[in-house]
Amino acid sequence: MNIHRFVILGFLTISICLYISLDSSASYDRIQIVITSSSDWTILTLNGNERIANAKSIPLQGSPECHWNQNSLSVNQPLEDALQGQSVQAQFNIILSSESPSSLSFESTKGSLGNVRIDFYNHNNNTPQMVDSVENTNTSGHPNPKLFSIDAEALLEGDFAYARPGIQPLILAFYYPWYKLDAWQSPYLQDKPLIPYSSDNMSTIYHHVCLAKQSGIDGFISSWWGPGSDTDQNLQKLLTVSENMDFKVSIYFETLTDSGPRTEAEILSWLRYFLQTYGEDLRFFQSSGKPVIFIWAAGTVPVNVWGNIFNTLESEGLDAIFIADTLNQDYLQVFDGLHTYGPTGTDPAYLETSEEIRTYGWLENNPQLKLWAATTQPGYDDRSLPGRVGLLLIRSMHQ
Repeated sequence: MNIHRFVILGFLTISICLYISLDSSASYDRIQIVITSSSDWTILTLNGNERIANAKSIPLQGSPECHWNQNSLSVNQPLEDALQGQSVQAQFNIILSSESPSSLSFESTKGSLGNVRIDFYNHNNNTPQMVDSVENTNTSGHPNPKLFSIDAEALLEGDFAYARPGIQPLILAFYYPWYKLDAWQSPYLQDKPLIPYSSDNMSTIYHHVCLAKQSGIDGFISSWWGPGSDTDQNLQKLLTVSENMDFKVSIYFETLTDSGPRTEAEILSWLRYFLQTYGEDLRFFQSSGKPVIFIWAAGTVPVNVWGNIFNTLESEGLDAIFIADTLNQDYLQVFDGLHTYGPTGTDPAYLETSEEIRTYGWLENNPQLKLWAATTQPGYDDRSLPGRVGLLLIRSMHQ
């Protein structure tokens, strides 16, 4: 089963989003692992090629501190409690990504206090079935390791998967329509166009769209700074130019000001204006009959605030597909997808995020289609900008 995602690639005035597919050889299973520990800390690590695509922890006894990543689960309690012989218990519901192994190899490590018991359940069907139980009583020295394997056939027996509808492959690009002719005289710009231009010039916009199409780009995500701004006026020109060119147009909603994120009232007002003005404009990029809007720096505004904004808009009959600039999966509670704007090289978090999105809702038997836009850029250098420490990403064909 393939997932479709966009990749975003950046340079001076445009950044590109490429469509790609994940490896279709991986399969997904739902398992349950219950860890009972009287130690102050315990970690269960996957030693093979398998990955935890998604997980949810549930405290069953005491107040354990629980964490997970693609390769491990951890359960902790205060040292004082462990010294008093107290135990904690946590249940992990897990979506496991694997390639049909014959067995799964694990390592249990723990503190030098107490014992650990790990119970493994097959949960591909409605009722979890215990498959195996392993104890780690080692106190031979930090980190008190215990290596063991679990029969994969028993743990992963049965079918568990949800089909995802196909998504049209697209290449989109960030586009910045805020340049005036005098902007190119700035001493801080290292890259400049061969021919200086103004972003409000229709011929320039047409030229940019033609260059993009010749490069295989399907559309622009145009930076947007609110009602009546230069970027709003230039968006209307971009829509006019793109209308008969089979070229998609979305916006990059600019959440931040120089002093921080915009207020809830201002974000609501701007989005209300935008959807009332452009929401039914068929020249604007739509999916499933809704306009698609990318939100920059969405993670600077709390999830519940975005939820309030979207609920208010929906109550007014204004709806859209919103894709947030964050890798925080919590934002999927209210957003339709995630992306990140400016990575510095290949980010290992991409695989984790893409699989979390692919399996979103699976643990609750409520699969939901969420979108993932993985971003890349060929190079970045802002060391000459005043007031910044400066960041350099060397341009390379390998990034």
